[in-house]
Amino acid sequence: MWLNTSNRNIKNQKILSVTAFFIFLIILPSTNASMVTGNLKNNRWTPPETKQLTFPPQMSDRVGALDNEIDWAVVLHDSRDSFYRNPGWGTTEGINRTGAVPVGTDVSIRIRTLASDVEEVRIRYWDGMAETENFISMTVTSTEDGYDYWECVIPSPAIPDDFYYGFHLRDGTNTDYYYDDNNDGGAGSMYGYQNTAQDWGIVFYDPNFHTPDWHKSTVGYQIFTDRFFNGDPTNDPIGDGNSGDITWFEWDDGEHEFPRVYAEKKNWGENPTGGNDFFGGDLSGVIQKEDYLNNLGIGMIWFNPISESPDNHGYSVNNYTSIQPYYGKIAARDNGIVISNQNGSLQVFDQLQENLESAGIKVIYDTVINHASAQSFMFQRFDTSDHPGVVDLYPDIVGAYENPGSPYYHDFKFYTFPNDYDAWWGFDNIPTIIYDDPNSNAEELLVTGDSSLFTFWESHGVDGFRLDVPNMYQDGHSSRDLNQQIRNIVKANNPDAVVIGEIWGRANAWLTGTMQDGVQNMLFREDTINWVKGILSDEIYAGRLLYTQENYPSEAFRSLWTILGNHDTARILTELG
Repeated sequence: MWLNTSNRNIKNQKILSVTAFFIFLIILPSTNASMVTGNLKNNRWTPPETKQLTFPPQMSDRVGALDNEIDWAVVLHDSRDSFYRNPGWGTTEGINRTGAVPVGTDVSIRIRTLASDVEEVRIRYWDGMAETENFISMTVTSTEDGYDYWECVIPSPAIPDDFYYGFHLRDGTNTDYYYDDNNDGGAGSMYGYQNTAQDWGIVFYDPNFHTPDWHKSTVGYQIFTDRFFNGDPTNDPIGDGNSGDITWFEWDDGEHEFPRVYAEKKNWGENPTGGNDFFGGDLSGVIQKEDYLNNLGIGMIWFNPISESPDNHGYSVNNYTSIQPYYGKIAARDNGIVISNQNGSLQVFDQLQENLESAGIKVIYDTVINHASAQSFMFQRFDTSDHPGVVDLYPDIVGAYENPGSPYYHDFKFYTFPNDYDAWWGFDNIPTIIYDDPNSNAEELLVTGDSSLFTFWESHGVDGFRLDVPNMYQDGHSSRDLNQQIRNIVKANNPDAVVIGEIWGRANAWLTGTMQDGVQNMLFREDTINWVKGILSDEIYAGRLLYTQENYPSEAFRSLWTILGNHDTARILTELG
């Protein structure tokens, strides 16, 4: 079963399912797949014969000219051939095959052109950590059978890093470019423009990079708690639209209509009509279904956010060290307003965690610290006198929205106080948390300090963390600094805990051994669907599967969440139906 939603927080959102399987697949090429090592001739490497067969026999008699034109047909670089890139894919084998290299390893790069046809070749590479563009001039180191072979060495950075490269070829006043052709690694194509969208990547990873062994071979299961099973009806939302059971407000009646009116608790047989409906699933329901989970043969459960939130999806958190009352225990109701029993709720979670641990099932906590709820203790947009009848959830705390003197004011960015502030994708109900303001305390508050949510949840037995949009953290260094701090604190508490990032594209930057152990392999989903639909050829599809393995260190490749869908995507049957 797959969890299917449209993008979270979009008008008329539909959340249609309860659970999802995700299986960690290790896709291994055959020992000969896309690997050509070349030939040794007169103590000099020459390009493999298979490359030469595509050109006319008389190619060795041809010589180019410096005539402002470059013969595109013969230019070649192959990232999976050890003659053209060394060390890398062509110098590794089996399950450990990769194009990534440990820090301290320089990488030799070659490219082939027609002999005497090109005046200058430079390799252009982008340094991800330094955020700089760099050029290295290449030199002709050999001429064989009518070809010039240009070579240079990309020096290793001093720290784990991610580089991206392509080639600039000049003949007189004409400059052309050689980049990857189908974002599938291997050989590339010539372009009349600098096509950095299709550059090759090299990950220089921490030589000590290791990911938890238990995680590499496990089968995971995703649970959206509200949609799983109702094990405790006493914590259900009353949901008559007027009871105040779920606090709601009517403001911003514009395009997005946030926050939404949480009008009804749905019956299990009803279809959802929007993204504002609760069905009553809870942690007690998961406990009651432990036999079912055990029989599935899973080794890990990824819970969508379970902390206190005004939204059913949970990706807008009020309090990070809490349990959503509707998932745990409710102490009482005051005129319909829920009075949370956090101690009781945590006891339910602890019981669930202990039961799962006894069954050999790990628990993954979904972590949302790029943005917070506008009702969170840090922000408190609604807990003011401007909203009569609203219960102040945090009467002893002054939120950023309430007063510029709030200790949390600099954890957010106000353009015009109080109503104009930075919010994730412009959604006012989830203000963006700011980490790069010198006066911000958010990093210490949420990550590194005594109140660290990571330390808190690890103390309650959590075995790992799925990071929501970790590439969007506003930390002043393209999210890298905060990701490194997260890894440091998680691994210091438990070296065997896992850190997984929600990254939708190529994830080289996050898999250098200093941040995440793995990512959600959304490229696999996209490419597989396009292959089944006939959009991708067999050759390109196979190349893209290899390219994922080529890009990532083997420790990270074996820790990818390889899935066909989750709560952010349509079900696979919908995609292919």
